[in-house]
Amino acid sequence: MKKTVRIVLIVLAAALVLSVAALAVNAAASAGSEDDPLVTLSYINDVFLPYVTDLFRKDLEEKETNLRETLEERVSALESAGLGGGGTRYVVETLEKGQTLICQRGAELMLRIGRATVKAGSTPGLVDTATTGNLNDGEELAVNHLYMVTINDHGIRAEETVKILVRGEYTIS
Repeated sequence: MKKTVRIVLIVLAAALVLSVAALAVNAAASAGSEDDPLVTLSYINDVFLPYVTDLFRKDLEEKETNLRETLEERVSALESAGLGGGGTRYVVETLEKGQTLICQRGAELMLRIGRATVKAGSTPGLVDTATTGNLNDGEELAVNHLYMVTINDHGIRAEETVKILVRGEYTIS
């Protein structure tokens, strides 16, 4: 009978050892899973943050490069528009009596010297930004007032030799 008790005790001890081992394996397997989301501070500081920071930096550098390229393309397009006929800078033009300067929508002009009248096929001819009023066909421009062209093919006719600042697309005839 002693042998039987001994065998039962050995079997129970073995079962107990196997149960403890199974519990330890199960606990080790579930560590860091959804059921046990334990993360150490050193892992966050040493592994996770550098990884996320590197991803963010790469994404930011890529977007910055794309924006820089787009900006450079647009600046080049504006610079290639040139002067005297579509540029982004004012150009000084001299018109003799009877000559006309016809502009496209968005152009700006300022009479500096002489007398000129509006040449327009419809109303408003030009918008006077100084007075916020409109000038219609045949009306005289004021010296040193900035005028905007809001309708294509509107412009001015020189009544005598004039000097005018122009920015935007225009033709002289």
